[in-house]
Amino acid sequence: MYFQLGLVGLISFIALVGFALVRSWLLASERRSTVYVWPALVVLALTVTSLAESTVLGEYGWMLLIVCAIKASQAMSWRDALRRHEPEPIPEE
Repeated sequence: MYFQLGLVGLISFIALVGFALVRSWLLASERRSTVYVWPALVVLALTVTSLAESTVLGEYGWMLLIVCAIKASQAMSWRDALRRHEPEPIPEE
């Protein structure tokens, strides 16, 4: 029943937009370069514009949202954090 109503799609869409916005915003505030500000601004503009019209659901909106989400995810991968915090090997006696 929930699949027919689109509740799962709505929740996953909100999660995608939320993760893309949060990750791109954190990346822009951490790196402090104009190159990293663009994904955050594009996601923010898409979100605000989509409140009045369905820009994200249109032709170019999906592409922009996915590209910004991927770029923010590549720069802030959780796997990089695992590589940085690898435990040191125990010295043999």
